[in-house]
Amino acid sequence: MASRRGGQQRGNLANLISPMILGVAFILMSGYALNEVFGTYWPPEVLGLWGTLDDPGDQLWIILFSVFQFLGVFMVVTVPLTLVSRLRRRAGQAGAPESPPAPWLRRPDWAQGRVEATGDGRSGLPVLIVLLNLVLWPGAMWATGEVLADDEQWNGILVLLWSFPILLGILLLGALRRTWRRVRFGTSVFELDTLPGEVGGYLAGRLRTRIRSEHAPEDGFDVHLTCYRRVVTRDGSGSRSVDHQIQYRDEQRIRGVPDPETGTLQVPVVFEIPPDAPATTSGGSISRVWFLEVRAKIPGVDYDAKLPMPVFQVPEADARHSPRVDAPAPPAFLAYREHRIDTPAPQAETSGEVHGPSTPGVRVVRDGAGDLQELRVGARAGLAFGVTLLVTGLLFLGVVPVAWIADDAPFWVVPVSFLSGLILVGVGIQKLTSSTSLRVDPGSFILRTGPLGLGPSTTIPFLTLKDATARASGGQIGSRAMYRLSLIPQEGNPIHVTDLLRSHAEAHWLAGLIRDRIQKGRVDAEPKGRRVDRWPP
Repeated sequence: MASRRGGQQRGNLANLISPMILGVAFILMSGYALNEVFGTYWPPEVLGLWGTLDDPGDQLWIILFSVFQFLGVFMVVTVPLTLVSRLRRRAGQAGAPESPPAPWLRRPDWAQGRVEATGDGRSGLPVLIVLLNLVLWPGAMWATGEVLADDEQWNGILVLLWSFPILLGILLLGALRRTWRRVRFGTSVFELDTLPGEVGGYLAGRLRTRIRSEHAPEDGFDVHLTCYRRVVTRDGSGSRSVDHQIQYRDEQRIRGVPDPETGTLQVPVVFEIPPDAPATTSGGSISRVWFLEVRAKIPGVDYDAKLPMPVFQVPEADARHSPRVDAPAPPAFLAYREHRIDTPAPQAETSGEVHGPSTPGVRVVRDGAGDLQELRVGARAGLAFGVTLLVTGLLFLGVVPVAWIADDAPFWVVPVSFLSGLILVGVGIQKLTSSTSLRVDPGSFILRTGPLGLGPSTTIPFLTLKDATARASGGQIGSRAMYRLSLIPQEGNPIHVTDLLRSHAEAHWLAGLIRDRIQKGRVDAEPKGRRVDRWPP
């Protein structure tokens, strides 16, 4: 543990010193170049030469080296300020009173019952992106003129030349958009009614936004409560990378409520947290964190807020901070629920075949009484993932003949590329052709999974099942969570039907259909004296 902490401190020190060394190098090299070309490196004198130069190339050099000098000074000055800030923080932590025993009181904002939104974590206008745009766009325009003026140059180089400023321009537009969102909406604050949000209980409160009531979004606010498994890894130099994996997610659509005092919108939030949900953990390289993510479509720029939430397992010895989910909800929570916008059912008919509302390839067949007869999850549900794997595998296989012909390719390139491509292509084809069918048979479900729905079938009697659940599977497409549909037997592990559902509402709707069919099937299959086969066999 001591060696790991020492390595981490050395990595942090290297991360602080390296920018200072690089900044000093920028200052010295750009100053030397300016002095050699223009006879001075003093910035006012350099800028004074601007009006006396007729060659655009000389003007470009002045811009380039002046920007590098400014960037070097910025890097040299920032490092001492960062060190002073860290020393003050450590001194404050050393002199602070002992942390309270309850983990949800260790953060000052949580202890005060309020949480400030962090946006998307990238608000503000990065200085480096602005500086690089100021340098590369004029440089690309000047170089384009030089290339076009020389008939012997290959004009195809312009594609590579312009790729860098275009990419940086896209990054700059994204930064400007995030900055405008920050300016327009400010910082939203979530006032906690439950401290903490309790596993097996509730998380409730009000999100106070700065959106004027006359600009209320027509479709309401999309509110996600998500638990992430946060994995932090460091390389030998101390550089850190963070990966977030979805462990649990619940979703609601809520209508904003005008605040008569401020004229802005509030979002009343109440979530039921199941007893088997993971609690917040901290410390080490692996932790679990909960976030409340709120988005809304508003003309100009969309609203987007992200707030860290205290969700903990409260010991039985402690006083209850919120009622349990199996107890009646308080009147305030019931009032909050009235502002939810219910997601419409995927269909209105009581019989026939119904397409899934969000996941392509999902088909639901019900009888005249509205009971589930068959659920099919076709290959289209995994189309994007399958195509990605297939294309990546083909690219790996394409490296094989090129490396085979090349004389200077390392010996390991051919076998590694061939095996990797073969595995990726095989898994991609499996994803593109695999389908699942859950069919109702007298007294049981028939589950069949395999390529084109031709895999082996499994008979699962209704009497061996007690429930059906829909939970986040841990997979995701971008920021959208994928959901797993499972059958819960009386004994043994859950039986997974599919983990490719893309909508929280759709997954829970399908789980409800299966749950109703299990209950009805159990009633129909319970004559006295009948032998019940246990699952698993």
